[in-house]
Amino acid sequence: MDAHFRSFARQVVPRLVAEGIGVLGMKPMGSGEVLRAGVVTPIECLHYALNLSTSVNSVTLPQALSLN
Repeated sequence: MDAHFRSFARQVVPRLVAEGIGVLGMKPMGSGEVLRAGVVTPIECLHYALNLSTSVNSVTLPQALSLN
């Protein structure tokens, strides 16, 4: 999704890092939309998000802690 249109990871994150601005990544699983579409697995979503220069927050419910 991100790599094909105005890539946040390629265009914005490097500039923010160069400027010393922290980046907070939220909802690395796209609120479940990409998972329901069967495009990627939860592990692939987290792997992508954790390999960016960001802090990642994906917990919306206490039950989600066991998944993250």
